[in-house]
Amino acid sequence: MYPGLSVVGNIATRLLNLCVAYALTMEYDMTMAKTNKTTAADIEEFMRLLEHPKKSEIEALIMLVRAAQPEILVGVKWNAPSFFYKEWFATIHLNCKDAVQIILHLGAKKREDIKQRIAVEDPDNLLQWLGKDRAFIKFRDLPEITLKGDAFQDIIRQWLTHLL
Repeated sequence: MYPGLSVVGNIATRLLNLCVAYALTMEYDMTMAKTNKTTAADIEEFMRLLEHPKKSEIEALIMLVRAAQPEILVGVKWNAPSFFYKEWFATIHLNCKDAVQIILHLGAKKREDIKQRIAVEDPDNLLQWLGKDRAFIKFRDLPEITLKGDAFQDIIRQWLTHLL
C-alpha cells in the first residue's frame, strides 16, 4: 500500500536486531578495567553527552562493530568512540558532520612490519585507503548503514585478523 513503509520497517527491524545483539554483548566492564581501558559506563556517558548531527548513525555503527565480534570492546580513545580487540583498531571520526566515518587502523602507532597494503576483501568498495595499514569507511545515513551493514561487518572481521 505504501511502498516506502517496507523500507522503513526493514531498517527498524535491522536496528532492533542490532540493539539486541549489542545488549547481549555489553558484559565487558571487567575486561576493560583489567586492560586499563575505558568502560561501558564511559562510552555510555560520552554518547549521552555527544551532540552530533549523525548521532543515530554513530550509535548504529557502534552496534554493528560490536555485533561483528562479541569480544570487541568499545571505549573512548582520542576523544571519540573507539574499538579494542587485542589493541585499538578503529575510531569513529567525529569531525565529519555530513556523514559518519570510521577509521580502521592497526593500533596507535604505525607498524613497521607492514610492507604492503594489508589484504581485506572488499567487493562493495567500502574501504578508502589512507595507507598500507589504515583505511576509512564512510556512510551517509541509516539506510546506507543498513544496506551495507553485512559487508561492513565482514570487513571488520577481516581487519581483526591483522592485529598482533
